[in-house]
Amino acid sequence: MRKPIVLASLLLTLCAAQAAPPVMTLLAPANHTMPFANFQNGEMVGGFLKDFGDVLAKRIGYTARFHTVPGKRVALALIQGEADGVCFVAPNWIDGDFKWTRPIIPATGVIVAHTSAPVINAIRDLANERLGTVLGYRYPELEVALGTAMLRDDAPSVQHSIAKLGASRSRYAVVDGITIAYHMKLHPQAPMRVDFVYLKYKASCAFALTSPVKMADVDRALAAMANDGTIEALFDKYR
Repeated sequence: MRKPIVLASLLLTLCAAQAAPPVMTLLAPANHTMPFANFQNGEMVGGFLKDFGDVLAKRIGYTARFHTVPGKRVALALIQGEADGVCFVAPNWIDGDFKWTRPIIPATGVIVAHTSAPVINAIRDLANERLGTVLGYRYPELEVALGTAMLRDDAPSVQHSIAKLGASRSRYAVVDGITIAYHMKLHPQAPMRVDFVYLKYKASCAFALTSPVKMADVDRALAAMANDGTIEALFDKYR
């Protein structure tokens, strides 16, 4: 009786394997921190990017897998085929030829100041002022407006940059709106404030040219996620 049992078990295993959805690998840039990414032992285990990737993959018939890479290797990782795509990016952030979704993820860039620093009302007021930034991140709007008067003070991650600000090691920092809102929710007594929003934009997803994922499917899923309130609901978990 053992052989039929073994054969039945193998058949069940094969059927399960055939029924399993294909895997879509998304990059998890290691310089992201909460609320975008929660890393444990080098793996992204939570945060908006994981939630977003899981929903997107499911809606187009895939299972999401996340591949952690340093922030500076995002473009190269896609070019070399280490992953299918990466979300919450813009064309002027990474170099390379990729398949882009339409911009759909709402975001803002804000200037955050230590409470002891003078209030800043415009980008030009940041000229020659050391500005908390993140290693590997690009800030094209600030770079164009300030030119050589933009003095970057790079930190390994957004959270490190915020920590330097809180410890008075810098007076100003560039942060995305959802991250500083999340931080202030957790630390309402933190000695910092948002001076102004310098940028409103919508981020996209970029996919490798070699990825088998169909962009028409991705765009349809993203449009549905925007229209039915899914994207806002995912953000609301961290506001």
